Amino acid sequence: GPCTSFVVADPAGKIWHGRNLDWNLVDSLKQFIINVQFQRSGKTVFHATTAVGFVGILHGVKAGAFGYSMDARRKGGSIPLNMLQSLLKDGVRTPEQHARYVFENYADYDSACDAMGAWPIVNPVYYIMSGVTKPQGSVIARDRNGVAHNYLMSEEIASPGGNVQKNFWVGI
Repeated sequence: GPCTSFVVADPAGKIWHGRNLDWNLVDSLKQFIINVQFQRSGKTVFHATTAVGFVGILHGVKAGAFGYSMDARRKGGSIPLNMLQSLLKDGVRTPEQHARYVFENYADYDSACDAMGAWPIVNPVYYIMSGVTKPQGSVIARDRNGVAHNYLMSEEIASPGGNVQKNFWVGI
């Protein structure tokens, strides 16, 4: 099944970002999922979860700045098409590789959110982003070439019946 992520603000405005990894990964491969501290010049730049030997990150936290998790969108697209695009299109990244690039090169929530939508990726995903205080939370619905929609913690959402739902992002 797909993964599940959440971003909420507590009454003090502090952001909480959580996720589970309820994917269909066979048990024999789960032992290769690791938590890593990415360092530069002996200092930790960010923490992330990845698979042994994999270049991208599945989710991560840059302390005092931003966090990210990724969820499937439209079941991730066609594997053959994803592979073909990654081989033929110069510079395209997997969503996980792009997330790592953002964590290595951006220092704050706003610039990280902008960067998450600004590079071609091989399959559609949801980037769930969190900052450090309310309203720094968003769900970036990504297509291969850019942002399809960005759901912001600060926005009001219209329900299917046309009613505006204030406080769409419910605090705990």
